[in-house]
Amino acid sequence: MYTKHTWVHEEIITRQNLNHMEQGIYENAQAIAAYIAPTVFTQTLTAGNTSLTFTDASIGVATSINLLTAGGIAPISQTVNGTTYTVTFEAQSSDMDVRIEVK
Repeated sequence: MYTKHTWVHEEIITRQNLNHMEQGIYENAQAIAAYIAPTVFTQTLTAGNTSLTFTDASIGVATSINLLTAGGIAPISQTVNGTTYTVTFEAQSSDMDVRIEVK
């Protein structure tokens, strides 16, 4: 928990006080990031196909995109172009659910 420092007139700014402030800013940013729930998108990659495309405004401003697949199948490639995320896999012999979590 951050403890606020109350500055007084003509107080000397110290390295310790600045580092304390920086740490508080960092911890607050981490807490906010953990609090914000991701936007979740799910599609099915049909057997024999290799790519899926997800388009949404949240992708264009995302700080992270987490890819989850049934069975943990890793993609060959992933790209983001503006508000579009494209993921490519080797062709699968059966349908596969693909989920992305956008933060």
